[in-house]
Amino acid sequence: MGQWKTLEDYEFHFMRACHRHRHEKGMLQVSRYIHLNPVEARIAHLPEHYRWSSFYLYKQPQTYTLPFML
Repeated sequence: MGQWKTLEDYEFHFMRACHRHRHEKGMLQVSRYIHLNPVEARIAHLPEHYRWSSFYLYKQPQTYTLPFML
C-alpha cells in the first residue's frame, strides 16, 4: 500500500480525491454557466462582450490587474 498504513487510510485518501475532483468539475460547470448565460439569453454575442462579465479575467488573466490587488 505504500504511504498508507491501513486500508482505511487508503479509502480516506481515495474518497477525498474523488470529492475534490467532483468539486472542481462542479465549479467548472458553474463558471461555464455564469459566463455563457448572457450568450444563451442573446444579450451578448460573446461572453467577453457582456458588460458585467468577468470572462476576460479567465481568458487572459495577465492582461488586467484589479485595483484592490495592487
